[in-house]
Amino acid sequence: MNCPQCGKKGLRVINSRTRNESVYRRRECVACSFRFSTTEISMADYQSLQSCCQRICQLQQILKES
Repeated sequence: MNCPQCGKKGLRVINSRTRNESVYRRRECVACSFRFSTTEISMADYQSLQSCCQRICQLQQILKES
């Protein structure tokens, strides 16, 4: 994973929390000290989220056409 600020690869995890099946991590870039958060979800949750997003896109397309 690269730093979203400077693009370098050196990151460290400052804090981790688990809630339900998700893992929330606070990260810091060792190059520029930029801090940001990431969320890790299970593959099953990801596939469910992806399916919902695809359905929303389909519905938006139907609305545009009508």
